[in-house]
Amino acid sequence: LAVAMADRVAQGGVDMLEACRSVVALRHRLGSVPESVMDPIVAVDSELDDVPDGAAALLWNADSLRQKFIEKDEYLNRERSMLLGCFVALREHLSRHQPEP
Repeated sequence: LAVAMADRVAQGGVDMLEACRSVVALRHRLGSVPESVMDPIVAVDSELDDVPDGAAALLWNADSLRQKFIEKDEYLNRERSMLLGCFVALREHLSRHQPEP
């Protein structure tokens, strides 16, 4: 799953925050991933932990939600290059060191 997510990120096929959240949720099953790869992904997830998704987003005021998504997009645009590098490194590391969980 993590390798597939990294591939989708590299192809632009998934929201970057969704990808970070998915990898963070799997991190304890991924084994020994270098901190230089995992820490930035965890940091982005932490920085944007107040951005709602799914059913939680439905509970937000529309204007507030729109503003939160604008802030999220601005932040992710600043971090996109670094995150893409992390996801490529994660994919390469997992492909070399362990079977897909």
